[in-house]
Amino acid sequence: MTLDNKNIPSLDGIRGYSILLVFLSHIGFGNVIPGGLGVTIFFFISGFLITKLSLVELRKNLHFNFRAFYLRRFFRLYPALILFLLFIVLFFVVIQRPLILSEFSAALFYYVNYAWVFWAPSHVDQWHGIFKILWSLAIEEHFYLFFPVIFVVTYKKASWFYFTSFSIILACLLFRIYYSKVFGDSPELELYNYSLTHTRVDSIMYGCLLAFALYSGYNVKIFKILSNKSLFAFAILTLFFTLIYRDPIFRQTYRYSLQGFALFVIIPNIVFTEWKLLRFFFENKLIVEIGKLSYSIYLFHWFSMFLGKSLYPEVTVGWYFIVIVMTILFSYFSFNYIEKPFVKLRRNYGSNVQLEKKS
Repeated sequence: MTLDNKNIPSLDGIRGYSILLVFLSHIGFGNVIPGGLGVTIFFFISGFLITKLSLVELRKNLHFNFRAFYLRRFFRLYPALILFLLFIVLFFVVIQRPLILSEFSAALFYYVNYAWVFWAPSHVDQWHGIFKILWSLAIEEHFYLFFPVIFVVTYKKASWFYFTSFSIILACLLFRIYYSKVFGDSPELELYNYSLTHTRVDSIMYGCLLAFALYSGYNVKIFKILSNKSLFAFAILTLFFTLIYRDPIFRQTYRYSLQGFALFVIIPNIVFTEWKLLRFFFENKLIVEIGKLSYSIYLFHWFSMFLGKSLYPEVTVGWYFIVIVMTILFSYFSFNYIEKPFVKLRRNYGSNVQLEKKS
């Protein structure tokens, strides 16, 4: 449990399984595959890694470099996003479909989640929905905007960090409960509570709490508690319960809080496990590689679905072939020829991403 900026293979493995949940859910298996859980896990991991790497930076440099932090985020997220947007523009030109500037700008500047809640309903006949997939990236970007300030102000005193984090987590839950009272069991409730930053950023904060607890002191004592077999089993049962209990109000309010608690226990037991079978499950080469491609897969599987629909209006074998093959090709291209060239730039500003050595 060393505080360093080395890559954690099992986290890539967790990402790999998470993106498979999202992908399978979106291509027609949403009734049995919990794609939303995959996104929640992505949120959790983002909070965990950002907090851990921020602690590493403080220990190494004795200060937090805001400029470097935001540049790392820019070079991590925008290259693949720009490629995704360019593909969509070209796609619209080919099929002679108008590009709605308001929808495009919401995607480019990471406010598509709020745009879809407060703007799209009155323009449902104009917006295409091809940018809607960026709602979760918008939440992460909003988190990246305010996290450094909170971190720098509170990290010196653990109680301040914990109080602030728990306050944000509680605020998100209260917002969800409030909207459940306003909207009841309705599509509006899901729209608000599933995709807005102030109702979902708690899923990221749970990851922040875990990293801070494990890497800022008392880590052995805390991990001993989290690795308790009974607690681990209870966390797994809790996570399973959130998936099978179908009450709509519960699903849009307390579900995310319980999943946050469950992941708080489950994730460290996966990352630091000594059980060889579990390590193989999360660290085998295939799932780790899928995890590394997860950001590109998240973007381009959505584009591939729209591309497939333009060729096959009905979901057929041909549609599945187009979606799967195009997702693999686009994601591979994006990762290797768009994302990787920016690795050196990110490392110049303190990123932990590793450059692959040529054999």
